[in-house]
Amino acid sequence: MFQQALNWINGQHRQSGEGLGPGSSGDQVWHIRPPDLCQEKSGLFLHVWGPEGYWHIVDGETHELLQMTGQPVTLADLVQRRPEWGVQREMIAKVLRKVTQGLAHTAPPTETQIENVSLNLTQACNLHCATCYLSDRERSPQKLDADAVIYFLEKLGSRLSRAASISLLGGEPFLNPEGVLAMAEWAQRRRLSCNVSTNGTVPLGNVIPQIRRAGLRVQVSLDGAAARTNDAIRGVGSYERALNTAQALIAGKIHTTLCMVACRENLAELGDYLRLARRIGASEARILPLKRLGNAEQNRLEPAPQLAILQGIAAELAHDPSLETLLQSDLYAIMRNLVRDSSRRGSCGSGTQTLLVQPDGGIFPCANSTWAEGQLGTVKDAPESVVAKGAQWGAGISIDKLSHPCYACVVKRWCLAGCPGETQQREGALRNRHWNCADLKESILFMMWQNSAAETVKETGRTRL
Repeated sequence: MFQQALNWINGQHRQSGEGLGPGSSGDQVWHIRPPDLCQEKSGLFLHVWGPEGYWHIVDGETHELLQMTGQPVTLADLVQRRPEWGVQREMIAKVLRKVTQGLAHTAPPTETQIENVSLNLTQACNLHCATCYLSDRERSPQKLDADAVIYFLEKLGSRLSRAASISLLGGEPFLNPEGVLAMAEWAQRRRLSCNVSTNGTVPLGNVIPQIRRAGLRVQVSLDGAAARTNDAIRGVGSYERALNTAQALIAGKIHTTLCMVACRENLAELGDYLRLARRIGASEARILPLKRLGNAEQNRLEPAPQLAILQGIAAELAHDPSLETLLQSDLYAIMRNLVRDSSRRGSCGSGTQTLLVQPDGGIFPCANSTWAEGQLGTVKDAPESVVAKGAQWGAGISIDKLSHPCYACVVKRWCLAGCPGETQQREGALRNRHWNCADLKESILFMMWQNSAAETVKETGRTRL
């Protein structure tokens, strides 16, 4: 039984310190503090330790074992209480050591690199989508100077991760096609990943071969599996035009993603959306939660609960597991990977690992935090100044501050207080509690159970839940 528990713990998440070492003598004292949260389902137990950012799911016998170590105890003491455990002494020691290592894993380095740079190539757009994170009043025909951005990024030097991604956003990026291709070609020379998000309604024509040569990945926004659903959100005729663009990109052998922003209006179409993406040969299907920003907030669109999105996708995967190959960077994949990592991060990385550049060259912490007070500088400024201000921003939103409302939350290491941009716009202050706090917590716990179930399917061919 304890061997199985050890296999489950190993498979449920990634963490540092994988080596188990030799077995333990009966004289070693074990003392593992009780978890901050314990949930039971069908005889299995989810344990979560909040400050350490560690969790696992174990069977009832291992749960009992860990309860016994809530007070200092030796293996000899444990065997005295449960004589039948005597033949499993070495395996019990390995389980206890594994949990102890998980609780003691090291924090990430304080110095971080920029992992993603988002560029608003223009804030002009030919559509007025109800789900847009920009408001119509933010629109501007100004185009980003790609040369100035490239010069700034080059000056970042080692502060820019060698594995960084470049995201081309808008407005509609293909209203500035020269900027799209210039940034894609620079990223290709630097061997960086580059992707562009388009509404799919601007004719690409002869640009498609250039996109392919530059290795650019393209995300096409389609907010529904059916035309009536999408067009109610993005405008009449936008579904057919976007779908045609996606199919042309796929025919051109370009990595193409269909992206849906999930809200109450399209939540029921999750399965149909995944099957649509597979039917047309898309590389990915990306389903993301609606953020209450820009037009979405002004139009009072109701976001779909994250838990409902995750449950809906999980139900589709249970029916057709092959759909999971489409889920590489959507909410489900992000949450799945997030909970697999034991983490002691203090924030989401806004300003410390991400930057946004606006068309006028202004630099902000991320795509959702673009108010004047949050500006970190411009592309004309010295990179060290921008990075220093980003570090100050990151420290200001850290969940490790005693005054932060999320400081004592059991899932803070995975939630990281939600999106700071949303919190600022909705609650009026960066360090207030996120408006969707309860849903975020339930979503994280759900994905912990999902990860455990997925590992059991790999191990035994059947689910435990």
